[in-house]
Amino acid sequence: MLLLLLACSNGGGTDSPGPEDTAISSAGCPSGVVGEVAGALDEADLTEASGLVLSPGRPGLLWAHNDSGGASELFGLDGQGRLVQRVAVTGATATDWEDLAAGLYEGQPTLFIGDVGDNGRSRQDIALWRVPEPAEGATTAAAVRHGLLLPDGARDIEALLLDPLSGDVLVVTKELASVAQVLRGAAPLGAEIPLVLESELSLTSFPGVTLGAVTAGDISPDGRCIYLRTYTQVLAWERVPGASVAATLTLAPTVMPSLTEPQGEALAADADGYWTLSEGEGAPLHRFQGAP
Repeated sequence: MLLLLLACSNGGGTDSPGPEDTAISSAGCPSGVVGEVAGALDEADLTEASGLVLSPGRPGLLWAHNDSGGASELFGLDGQGRLVQRVAVTGATATDWEDLAAGLYEGQPTLFIGDVGDNGRSRQDIALWRVPEPAEGATTAAAVRHGLLLPDGARDIEALLLDPLSGDVLVVTKELASVAQVLRGAAPLGAEIPLVLESELSLTSFPGVTLGAVTAGDISPDGRCIYLRTYTQVLAWERVPGASVAATLTLAPTVMPSLTEPQGEALAADADGYWTLSEGEGAPLHRFQGAP
């Protein structure tokens, strides 16, 4: 599996990309996508799966975490949803973990946890937890906090994205009956990351989109295909060369194949398609694969 790469500086943040970093392949989003049940979760403590991402350094591995109320820990899963590793994340609180992203940080495979959920819209302390990807057999991993500074008040957020071309971090608000917002934190990623409103999404105004509440997101490793999911659908946007993530998301999405999930809150993208996962004990792991 290809890696979701972030251009990183020696100083610990992400650099602005050079010409070689901004190239987008001609592959686009996959076509002819077919979904299947790849397996099911076998870990009794992973009952509220909210974040899911492909490993940036260990092919064949997925990382997941629980929703609010769970411990500060990550679950390593194989392609059938079976637990292969359980890692306590030290130095981090789990107020309301909602999504995962992955890439390279200072040349090392790294996981980024979005502690961004806020159903009551009262939090002023949302954060990105940066965790070096645990090695095989590790049981702990230390986290570093990046504060996310919201403009104009608290918001409920469940989708976290890292742009593999720029290194920027983006979040998308969860809105049940109004317009969603796309906020961006520019690279390099400092201890505090100001988020700026980049665009707004009225998803249900597009043909075929039935629900506007965004519960997860990810970007393909080459930066060309951007995914968001709701409880009931997976949406994809093909990004053209030179376009930003936020601008691309204002265009009409393609409604991608999905399988029924009782409370779908997790999505991970790879080079060939995407994976989805729902909350619930023994939830099925769904794999969607197509041709570029």
